[in-house]
Amino acid sequence: MPEDASNILLRRTGGSAVQVAAELDAWMLAGLATRQGDHFFLDRDAIDQLEGGRLLGDQTPTESRRLSDPGGEELLAWVVLADSATAEILAAAMGVPAWEADVGLAELAKAGVAALDREGRWRARVSPAELYAWPEERVVDAHRRLAAVFPEGSAARLHQLLSAGDVAEALACATARGVRLLDAGRAARAVAGMLPVLSRARDEDSANLVEAGVSLVVRAALTDGTARTLASTAGALARLPNPTSTHALELVHAHIVALEGDLGGAAAAARSCLPFAADELEVWRRALLVRGAIRLGLGDPDAVIDEADDALLAPAARSRVETWRGQRAYEGGRYSEAAGHHRNAVATSTAPPARALALGNLAAALLDSFDFAGAARAAAELEEVGRSLRLPRAEALGFTYGVVARYRAGHHVELGSDVLAERRVLWPATTGTGVSA
Repeated sequence: MPEDASNILLRRTGGSAVQVAAELDAWMLAGLATRQGDHFFLDRDAIDQLEGGRLLGDQTPTESRRLSDPGGEELLAWVVLADSATAEILAAAMGVPAWEADVGLAELAKAGVAALDREGRWRARVSPAELYAWPEERVVDAHRRLAAVFPEGSAARLHQLLSAGDVAEALACATARGVRLLDAGRAARAVAGMLPVLSRARDEDSANLVEAGVSLVVRAALTDGTARTLASTAGALARLPNPTSTHALELVHAHIVALEGDLGGAAAAARSCLPFAADELEVWRRALLVRGAIRLGLGDPDAVIDEADDALLAPAARSRVETWRGQRAYEGGRYSEAAGHHRNAVATSTAPPARALALGNLAAALLDSFDFAGAARAAAELEEVGRSLRLPRAEALGFTYGVVARYRAGHHVELGSDVLAERRVLWPATTGTGVSA
């Protein structure tokens, strides 16, 4: 949505015309934006990368200046290293009283070398000459002190940990942050924040931390379900030298095959993939087996679902099992029974993407069981969930099911050009986004 990109641009530049121009140039150079006339266009993946804290090139101001006040030079160096921080954060990291930082920052602003953005964060406009004389140990220590005072799980803290070279701590931070994003339905943003950190992981890093990070990024990529996210995740896993990533890569490849239209090949790949100890990944392997059984007759669907039901013990898997039973009933023409299972899936969903999946299936089953009022309610909720979570396919399905429900109920449906124009970009996004079998 237009306001998403605008808000990111404001946060990253503070509204400075010079920084806005530089940021837009960086987006173009990184392939995140395209330009048509006076308009810049970013897709959902680009927005998620930027919201995830992606840095574009060297963030240090290119202009260097020596200040007359040594104290001001040191403070400005901290502003540069922090990239964007409040006076309170800077004071805490430097170990000085808040009033002292406030006075110093006001002097920097008066000199035109730093500025306060609309969200109360300070940004440097130039780099102090002193910073280039700091030994590496001092720069690393400054990044660690900044990491210690930025909020837990924030993109800023993650950036400081990576700048300090503390990859293990960065992995833990990124994983905790990714879990929160995934639970909030921001799957693509969770992937965008995790991949740069996983790419820094090495053999000497904690195996448990790497395993948790791999599990999180795979779950988020499969939840998002788009070709680009799956491909970038597969590429990152292929570069990780450990058995956990190799096993997870098999699962991601199987879902890529399914996304390309070869469900039979995907089910075969899932069958040859060893079961996962954790339900959070095993449910995605079982999903391909169930889809293959229901749609292609690759096994008895009821037996495959029952086996999955017995194997998956985590509460989060209940919604998925109910979804599979609903899809089985739907394929058999038992639409009311299917709607009942999908209602259970909605009720037992533990995360917004799972709720979106269940609502879409419920709306479809209610339409075919001639409960148009119920279908319209489910569709309206689905459209709202899709809009709030920025899931294009969910929003498009909700809108479409709602129109069909009103039309089949005998209500007059008028789609003006303004309505169609507002939603025309949604229909091409028909893969992934958490609303698939």
